[in-house]
Amino acid sequence: MENNFSKAMAFRHACKLFDENKKISDEDMRFILEAGRVSPSSFGIEAWKSLVITNESLKAKVRAQCWDQVQVTSCSHLVILLTDIEVAKVESRIPKQRFMRYGLEVEN
Repeated sequence: MENNFSKAMAFRHACKLFDENKKISDEDMRFILEAGRVSPSSFGIEAWKSLVITNESLKAKVRAQCWDQVQVTSCSHLVILLTDIEVAKVESRIPKQRFMRYGLEVEN
């Protein structure tokens, strides 16, 4: 059965301007972040962090680095996903370590 969240995810529309009078509740924001946190990744690496910015002056500084896109400052919560690319590289040995924690054989 499809719920409202599933319908919203399937819509695949990029919002370019947000209603600045509406704010995402703390409860909804926690739900959104938790959904991202438990989302699967290859080998269970989950090599990302979520940075949530609500400070208006900081969002304005970020907007200047994002081709002055209005949605960066009109949103109530700016979520930036961060990753350490070095962690995903084979040379780091971290993917192999994560793979092995499942007891799977590793091909070199």
